[in-house]
This record gives sequence, structure tokens and C-alpha cells, in this order.
Amino acid sequence: MKWLAAAVMFLMLTGCGNVQWFPENSSTSAPTFSADFSVSSPTPNPDGTIPVSSTITSNTVTVTGSNTSGWSVSITGGQYSINGGGYTTVAGTILPNQTLTLQQQSSAQNNSTTTVTITVGTATRTWQVTTVAPTV
Repeated sequence: MKWLAAAVMFLMLTGCGNVQWFPENSSTSAPTFSADFSVSSPTPNPDGTIPVSSTITSNTVTVTGSNTSGWSVSITGGQYSINGGGYTTVAGTILPNQTLTLQQQSSAQNNSTTTVTITVGTATRTWQVTTVAPTV
């Protein structure tokens, strides 16, 4: 009987103080991006357009936030690279302070816009590129 009283006392005492039995799940905190995605290469034309049928690479953006376990990453319309690694379309995970670079294929048609949509945790960003107008 004494061991039962001791066990109950132990459980009561361990529940006191600054103990979080069920801490908040930080994976719901949205990440932040150091910048918007923009074209890095090839260099856009003066009007901001891109050559047709070209592989387009974005600037590198740092993802920050308080989620130490990272966020899920998914993409449509292109590929992504984390910390300069290989480009992929497969869903993955990015950690705080890692970098993200996007890549897409521009349209084969003149004056056409293609869109990449990337989702990191609960944050979704789009990146669009438009091809040059036809020459007359």
C-alpha cells in the first residue's frame, strides 16, 4: 500500500511546474520566405520575358521559422532543390534556414505563361514566367 501512495505522490509531483505533457505541435507554424521567387537564369529580356523552351532557374530563397522538425515540400509545374542539392519533383522536407531554388521549363509557345506552385508546410507560393512575344 505504501508503494501505491508513493507512486501517486510521484505522479502528482511530476505534473507540477513547467512541464508540458502535450506540447504544441510546431509543425502547424507557417514558414517564412526571405524573398519572392524570381528568374535567376537565363537573364530575362529587358521586358522581363524569357526565351521559349528554356530551362528557367529561380533565385535562391531561404526558408525560416520555428519548426525544428521542418515542413513538408510539394511542387507542381516544376522542380525544386534544397540547399543546392539535385532538383526533384518528389515531395520532401525542408528545415529552417535551408535554401530553396525552383526550376521550370518555359513554354514552347510565344507570349505564354507557365506557373510553378510550391507548398512548404501551410505556405503556398507561385512563380510564373512568360515567354517572348512572336517576332513579326
